[in-house]
Parts: sequence; C-alpha cells; structure tokens
Amino acid sequence: GRHLVRRSPPIEHWKTVRGEITKTWMVYKVSTTATSETTWYFPSATYTYTVDGKTYRSDRIRYRGIPYYRSLSRAEARLRRWEDEPQVKVYYNPRYPSQAVIEKRSFRRVGWVIRVGGIGVAGMGGLIFLTGIFFLIRCRRLRRSADLPS
Repeated sequence: GRHLVRRSPPIEHWKTVRGEITKTWMVYKVSTTATSETTWYFPSATYTYTVDGKTYRSDRIRYRGIPYYRSLSRAEARLRRWEDEPQVKVYYNPRYPSQAVIEKRSFRRVGWVIRVGGIGVAGMGGLIFLTGIFFLIRCRRLRRSADLPS
C-alpha cells in the first residue's frame, strides 16, 4: 500500500486555474465473451487553460485511469454536464504546467484500503499459524499420554 501511495501524484498540491471545455465526445468499447456482450462508455473532453500567459490544451480527465460507465445514460449525463457548464477547474502541475487534469482524484484512500486489507490478511495468517501450533502441541501431548503405561 505504501508504494502505491508514494507513487501517487501529489495532486492535492497542484495549483488550479479556470479552464474551458472546448470539445466533448463519447468513446464506446464492446467486450464480448462466449456468453455475453458488455458495452463500456468513456465520456471524453478536450479543454484549454492558461498558466503564466501560455495557453495549454489537454484531454486528460484524471491522472490515472479513465472515467467509464456501463450505463449510457450516466455517461451522457457526464457529457451534458461538461457541455452545459464548460467552465471547469483545472488542476495543473506547477513544475510542468502541461500536466493537467479536471478531476482531482488521489489514491490515498486506496492506500488505506490496501493497508487495512493487508493487516486483515496478516491477522488471518497469524491466527492460522497459532491454530497450527496449538494442534501440534495437543497432538504431542496426546501421543505422550498414549505412550505412558497406565
């Protein structure tokens, strides 16, 4: 978990500017198996923003991952929101202003989930280990008592 959290970009420290959505579109992906077919919807947008007098253009929504939906209506609602409100908050890397996103999404929560899950798995492993030790001791005691003459 710690590795994932450390590699996560410090988006919470990125600066913000106002940007404008200039184009929206939908990408469709159809996944087919022997028994089913699933369509995935990826709402996409291009936006512009200005930092220190220089205008940048980007289509990156999140730093990692692309927002997707299995529901066409939810994906279309996302596009309509961008079309109805083209002014967006742009988060950009102050060291490299060309790196920008319009959704601030940090993986710190994922790091906590991984840590808690790891502790749970370690706890279960410890419980199994201690149960094995208990049964080993009990078997040795039973063997000794069976070997002793009465």
